[in-house]
Amino acid sequence: MALVADIMTAKVAYIEDSASLREARNVMKELSVRHLPVVDGNGGMAGILSQRVILAEVIKLVDQVGVAKLEEAEGNISIRDIMQTDFQVIHSGADLKLAGKYFLEHKHSCLPVVDQGALVGIVTSQDFVKLCVKLL
Repeated sequence: MALVADIMTAKVAYIEDSASLREARNVMKELSVRHLPVVDGNGGMAGILSQRVILAEVIKLVDQVGVAKLEEAEGNISIRDIMQTDFQVIHSGADLKLAGKYFLEHKHSCLPVVDQGALVGIVTSQDFVKLCVKLL
C-alpha cells in the first residue's frame, strides 16, 4: 500500500501566524512555492495560504493604495486576516488513495500532513502528477 509519506514534501516551508502579508509573499517567492502552511505559536496548524489568495490580496491593495505604497500596505496586513482556516489535513501514514480522492472531490490543491498535532509535510496535486509521470 502506498502512503502519503511516499510522495509528500517532508521539508515543508511554513510561516507563523504572526507574519505579515509582505513576509508571506516574500517567502513564497523566494522558495517558489504555491502553498504555505501557517502555524501558531505552539507549532500547530492555524491555516493555509495559497498563491491565489496572496495574489488576490495584492491586487486589491494595488487598487486601493497604488504600486508605490504596496510594500508598506502589505506589511500592515496580518496573514491571520487572509489565511484559509477551513482546511483538511492528512497524516503521513494515510493510504495515498485517500489523498487522491480528496483532490478529486475538492477544489483544494494541497493537504498539510500532520502527525500527532505537528506539521511534518505537505502533499499537493502536483505531487500526484509527478507520481503519474514516474509510473508512466
